[in-house]
Amino acid sequence: MEPKTNDVGDPMECEASASASDPLAYDSRPTEPSVHATAAQEDGVYRSPHLVQVTEAEYCMQAGSFTQQALRELKASQEYRQFTQRCHSCGASWYDNQASSEADCQECGGHAMTASCPVCSGQCGSHWRRNIDMSHGYGLAHWDGECCLNDEQKLIHMARNLVDLSPDDTSLSEAFGDIGLHK
Repeated sequence: MEPKTNDVGDPMECEASASASDPLAYDSRPTEPSVHATAAQEDGVYRSPHLVQVTEAEYCMQAGSFTQQALRELKASQEYRQFTQRCHSCGASWYDNQASSEADCQECGGHAMTASCPVCSGQCGSHWRRNIDMSHGYGLAHWDGECCLNDEQKLIHMARNLVDLSPDDTSLSEAFGDIGLHK
């Protein structure tokens, strides 16, 4: 089996048989000093108080854990957030609280990383957080959050917004007026 390579081009040891090429794998866990603190070779296996032989499965688990930790640290870094929290359409830096108006850029949607509730236009007082992946993927502002109004108030507010969006359509306005949803 040919070993896979990572983005840098280095072989990934988990795919290759580590035990076949190197019977010892480094384990970074602290070890208790043994009674025999000197290195010795028994049965063809080198023993040392500083090195611990681990199985291929243990090595892969440690490598995966290290990779996950490194990825978490990268995503938490300021440089990474500055790079990813940016509008792909207009270049505004959401990280630096910049955004183009909704009319100028649909991906920005007029807000940087937070926006007042889009369901009730902020009447409930909740703030929604930008879903960066969705905003980038669709080129439209996407927000994660929840409106704090009850269902009846949400329906009334959405119906009023619908009527406001189509002022020339009197039949829709009259229909909402008939059910008590007029302005």
